[in-house]
Amino acid sequence: MAALAAAVSRYVDSARRWLAARFACDPPQLLVLAASGLLAAPALVFAYLPMTDLPQHWAEVRILHSLDDPQFGFAANYVTAWSDTLYWLPYALALGLAKLLPFEAAMRGTVFLSLLAYPLGVLALLRALGKPAWLGLLALPLVYNRAVFWGALQFNFSLGLALVACAQLAAPRRGWRSELLTAATVAAVVLSNPYGVMLVIAFAGLVFVFGDRVGLARHWLPLGALALGIAAWLWVGNGSFPPGPSYFEPLARRLKDFDDEILGGYRAHWEDGLLLAWLATWFLLSHDSLPVTRQRWRALAPAARAVCVLPLLCAGLYFALPTHTAYAKAVHFRFAVLAAAWLPLAAGSGGLARWPRLARALLAGLTLATLTLAWVQLARFDHEARTFEAVLARLPEQPRVLALTFDREGRVMRTAPYLHFLAYAQARHGGVIAASFVGEFWQFPLRDAPGSERPPSPPDLAWRPQDFDPNGFGAWYDWVIVRARHFGERESLPEAAYELVLDAPPWRLYRARP
Repeated sequence: MAALAAAVSRYVDSARRWLAARFACDPPQLLVLAASGLLAAPALVFAYLPMTDLPQHWAEVRILHSLDDPQFGFAANYVTAWSDTLYWLPYALALGLAKLLPFEAAMRGTVFLSLLAYPLGVLALLRALGKPAWLGLLALPLVYNRAVFWGALQFNFSLGLALVACAQLAAPRRGWRSELLTAATVAAVVLSNPYGVMLVIAFAGLVFVFGDRVGLARHWLPLGALALGIAAWLWVGNGSFPPGPSYFEPLARRLKDFDDEILGGYRAHWEDGLLLAWLATWFLLSHDSLPVTRQRWRALAPAARAVCVLPLLCAGLYFALPTHTAYAKAVHFRFAVLAAAWLPLAAGSGGLARWPRLARALLAGLTLATLTLAWVQLARFDHEARTFEAVLARLPEQPRVLALTFDREGRVMRTAPYLHFLAYAQARHGGVIAASFVGEFWQFPLRDAPGSERPPSPPDLAWRPQDFDPNGFGAWYDWVIVRARHFGERESLPEAAYELVLDAPPWRLYRARP
């Protein structure tokens, strides 16, 4: 037995050295990469993820991919508008994958990569700061944050790519090829989401203020690309934003919701436990290296100082910014996510050096708990959501369909994951849906075609199904999907106007009578 154990040990050690040499990674980096892939893998496995806006993205990519395909009938109702927005990257990536893979596989691959973006960005910036890759495990509990559950694919990509761009700006200039690669990363951030652009601006500005002016100026090519990206967003967005009053939530409400904005999707008490365990582990690893004294602050490089200031800056913006403005909705809440997203990078290596076994055990336990929570809850949601397959199976090709979603949350999540499930019908069968992102939000690369007969839906119809008028705009639609926990008088359509085709609680499918 001893000889066998020794042989196994030698084999594992040689395999570790081979992997480290093959991928230019040390074992901790490989561990972070493997755990990140396993954490993002539900996007490849489960049919439905609790990401609120994901069905709308799915439908938009389907329209872009099959615009001229008569099977879906999109050409009469939609036209592309790539020049009206810079939200290109996720859609362009999905369309590129769709040329190599089946459509659904391409969409799953895009979501998978969006979930990988943040931990890989953390790993890249940790390496640039000279910090141990073990700290990358602190990023994993934050992967399924509130912004992810709202289905913000562009935001997910921009966060990860912004961290990669910051890592490249923090490194010394290494020649033209390196600068071109950094400029390409900055361009990818610009083509994802303005939040990522703001992160890179903030990082570069703080590095400049904290003294690395010469080193930063040597990155003039990517900084020039960043300046062009800012100008492009200002030019594209000028006049494109819908008018509307600003709104500010009370500070007490923001303080109460701060933890839920970071990890607040599942109907599970142990989600709060995971957040507390993450904070405790982070503090144990960082308490003796945080720059809380003048001596520690002076010992930090400008990039490390910027990383320590950014969580405080983002937290301040969470409490200071309006909730809604005339230019954007849900402005402030992402800054709670961003404040937490910088903390793994602000962590130090003191705890790992002082208590290596304890620190690694805590990180391993935190990773295992994160993986367990994500897989168990996402599997539960997928099981619950698969009842929608019965509705999809009864719809014809190219339907004109709307949804009345009285039960938006279900029994697993509390982030309205069923709000836009209607869009899956368009992604599979084509046709036209009510409450579509097309025509409702300017930043997506599609518009209603001239001459389209689709009537405008009431504002926030997805949130207010009680506004449905079967004699007004609703009369144009042939099919109505209703989701409710209990089908009372409010949730049921009149038999004189609609025929009940499918009764499979919590879903009902109605067809308009001729």
